[in-house]
Order: sequence, then C-alpha cells, then structure tokens
Amino acid sequence: VFHKKARYCTHLSKLDTKDYGLPQTRNRKYLFIWRSDNPTDDLGSYFQTILDHLKTPLLYSMDAFLLPPTHDRIRCFREALRSGPGLMVKRERSKQSDFWVYGESLIKDVALHMAFRERNGIEERSRWLTGWSVRGNTVAPGLWPELVDMWNMRRCDMIDCFSAAAMRDAISRDPLHHSFSWDISQNVTRAPFRSATVGVSGCVTPGGELLLPHRGRTVMGYEKLLLQGIPFSRLLLGVESEVQLSDLAGNAMSVPVVCACMLAALCAPQLRREKKLQHITMEDWKLGEGTAGAVLPQRGDFHTLPAEIKPDTSTDANADAHEIFTRIGRELSQEAHDCSVLCTCESSGRVASPDVKLLSCTGCGMGICHDCSNRQQTRSHTLVLIDPTKHAKTNDKVCTLCVRPDPHAFERKLRCSLPSLLRLSSGWEEALPAAEGLESYGFQLQQVDRKEGYWMCTYGAWEDHGGGRQVAELRVCLGKLGRLANLGLSCAVRCFAPAIREDPVRGRLQDSARWVMECNTATKATTTHKPWRIRGKPTKSTLTIVGSDPTPSQ
Repeated sequence: VFHKKARYCTHLSKLDTKDYGLPQTRNRKYLFIWRSDNPTDDLGSYFQTILDHLKTPLLYSMDAFLLPPTHDRIRCFREALRSGPGLMVKRERSKQSDFWVYGESLIKDVALHMAFRERNGIEERSRWLTGWSVRGNTVAPGLWPELVDMWNMRRCDMIDCFSAAAMRDAISRDPLHHSFSWDISQNVTRAPFRSATVGVSGCVTPGGELLLPHRGRTVMGYEKLLLQGIPFSRLLLGVESEVQLSDLAGNAMSVPVVCACMLAALCAPQLRREKKLQHITMEDWKLGEGTAGAVLPQRGDFHTLPAEIKPDTSTDANADAHEIFTRIGRELSQEAHDCSVLCTCESSGRVASPDVKLLSCTGCGMGICHDCSNRQQTRSHTLVLIDPTKHAKTNDKVCTLCVRPDPHAFERKLRCSLPSLLRLSSGWEEALPAAEGLESYGFQLQQVDRKEGYWMCTYGAWEDHGGGRQVAELRVCLGKLGRLANLGLSCAVRCFAPAIREDPVRGRLQDSARWVMECNTATKATTTHKPWRIRGKPTKSTLTIVGSDPTPSQ
C-alpha cells in the first residue's frame, strides 16, 4: 500500500442568519476545507467573497413568520392548556414555595434576580406583567392566563424583570405593544431583554422557550421551523409534540445559510478561474434583474380588456363599491362587533358560553369576560357590562331573548354579502403614484378574519392571475373602527410597489389610501368621510401631553 501525503487548506467564516433573509440572530461558524498542495492557496477568499455577495437585507420582521391566533396548531395547544394536562400542571405549580424565600424554595437564582432588580432600579415586589404570588397569578390583559399558570415563579419573576427593564430603558417601550422576544429558559443575567435589531428574534435553541409578550404567548414549534427557513407544510410530520418540534428546529441549521455555503463552495473555483482570465467583478454576477416600474400592467387580470370600460351599475356584479360597502356597514356593523373577539380567551377561535357576562372598559375599550376578570389585572380599568344579545334580530324584529350571534354563521353571511372581485376605477394611477399599473389588476377576496371588536376582510392582487407575486392588498374592517370609536366600516389600500422595485423600501409599508364610514345603529344614519383620503408627505410635529393623575412608578 502506497501512502501519499495530502495537504488541505481551510477557511473559517462566521455567518449570521439575519444576514440571509431570516429574522433570527444565529451566529454560527462554517469551515470550508479544500485539498491543495499550495499552503498559500487563496480559494478561501473567493469563498468568502461569494458569501458576502449572497447577503441580503431583511424584508420581513419576525411577526410575518408567526401563525395567526386562529390556526389549528395554536387552537389545539391552547385547548390542551385548559384541559386535563394543563390543569394538572397548574395544580402542581400551586404547591411550590415562595420564590423569594430561599430557605423554602432552595433556588439559587434568587440572588441573581435581586441583583438584576437592584441594578435596574426595580422594586422587589413590582410584578407588573404576571402579578405572581403564592396565591396565584393576575396577569396583564393580553397574556394567556392558562399559559402563565404553567410557569414556575422563577420564570414569572424573570418576565416581570424584563418588562420593567424595558419600560425603564433609555427609549421606554411597553412590551405588550412592541415586538420583543425573551428567552425565559435562560438565566435572568444571560438572556437579553432587548435586541439590537427590532423585529428580530433570539437564537432558536433546543429546549429554548421564546416569549412574545405582545402576542401573549411563546413561539410555537412550527414557527421555530419557519424561522430556520424550513417549510413545515412540506415535512411529513406526525404526532410530534411541541417539545419535539422545538428540539428539531433548535438542532437544525438555517436553510438559507447552508445553501449559501454550498453554493459558494461550488462556485469558488470557477470564480477564481474567470477572475484571473477575464478580470470580472462580483457586480457582473447579478442574481436577478429588477423592474424599474415594479408593477407591470401587462401582467394584470384586466390588461386585455378595453381601457375605457364603464361599469353597469344596474347589476350587483358591476355596482360601485361605495354603495355595496355602505349597505354592508349599515346592516352588519353591529352584528360584526357582537360576534367579534370580546375577550382574550376568544382570540383562538373560542366563543364564551352564553351565561358568561362580558365587560368593557370605558377608558380604553378593553374587552374581557367575567371568568377572566379574576385572573387578569383590572383594577385600573372602569368596567361596564355589555350585552351583545340585545341587538340580535329574528325575522327583522328585535328579540331580547336571542343569544349572541354565532361567529361561524356570521362569517358565512359576510362572505355572501361581500363582492368576490374588486377593481380600481380610472384615475387611481394619477392620484396615487404607488398605484402605477394597478388599474389592470383584480382584487380577489383572500380571507376573512375575526379580530378584537371587528372583522377584517382582505383582498389581494397578484400577477399572472394569482401565479406571481402580490402587488397590493385592500382591507375592509367591519365593526368598531377603534378602541373607543363608533361602529362602521373602513377600507384601506396598501400598494407593495415601493417594496418590490429595484431599490426597495425597507420596513413596514403604510396604507396608501383610506375610506371611513361611521354608522349610527340606532338611527341607521351613516357619516362618510372624504371618498378616499390619500396619504401625503410625512411631516414633523410636536406633541405636548397635559393633565395626568400622579401614580407610583412601576
């Protein structure tokens, strides 16, 4: 047997997942090894050049990868927390000793929590978010009470420490209304309570538990797979539990990063050969050609139809959208509010039982049922009783003995009332620069969602009859127009042209135009604002807050 010495060269690269299109901070080192007898071989520099060329800025935040509250996975998980397994864990948690008394709990993290509170100026008994104690938890509105009951006192106190630190930060942020992701499986001194990049989650690890306080829950296993770039819909999954899915996602590598490394390893030798022969640069290797106009009219649904086509208002199929939506808002706005989500426990498709009373705050408009009022912090709210059954109708007559409208029956009724296809009339492209080319597209009804106090119907416009990218959306909200606003209907058009052109706009896109109609259900009178309010140029203004009752700081 003949032995021949083989010499290998290496190149180490440190890559972050958020540099390749996924909103996750995940730093990993990848080693590129190739065989070469020359110890000064520069193939690794070409490997690194391609990796740097493949980096792309983030187009979507972490919220775009989260499942909706009505998803079957979230609904089943929440029902499991309310049923036998969740009640059993809650019963065991109620037997634990006080976390602050080290002689009883024997938890070494007490000193770390006290040091964290002292360093950030937080009082020892300040428990703003979870309100944990040996007698139970009184959580802030928005959190899942059944999920907080599954955590021990150490995790609950860690959440309160992070929430108070976020409020006392240089830029104060309310964690219930801002995108935070806290790893409550780590120690209070090791897990950061804020991220350097807003909208980017922490590292997905096996056994890690990322809390989303603005969603009131933790990140599900399916969502962790999406944050790794793994489409769970294409996996042959069985009856895997949430722990198994989380471990699967935590042990995996980010798909875009791995694909970039494989592509760079395959193309590095060819890049070196062409660069030495032709002196090319990486600008010559374009991944794709952008379109200056962003939205191409020839790819719309109505591009082949005549430009000057007048709708026939004599038929409902070609009627004006203002007339249809005005009628829908006048007839269905009250019923839409009555069967919407009126409590946190209804956010996952559940409907409170008819004998449970529903309450609403006169100051902020928060809705809560009587069963959840004992488990959530409601002392700062002025709650009044609301009766969603008094507006129920039977054969066009008010029936005070009727029950609350069924959300499933109302969804069918709403889908039958809404037009399935909408089209922008002539003049939109002149009034709205971002709507260039949208007059040849059709807006198709995409989904109907049940929200807090209202229902939202989403229309979408796609290229190539739905086979291409989405270029715009139209949202129709029916019910309450705001927390303390009147009932009515609102329409908003959002154009995606600024985000899909060659030089895209980063961040969240604002609505391009809006139309609002307020409805008085008692007199059936409607108040319509301007036909369409076009968003103008941004202006700077100052705001002075005057008048407030002094309250002790958290």
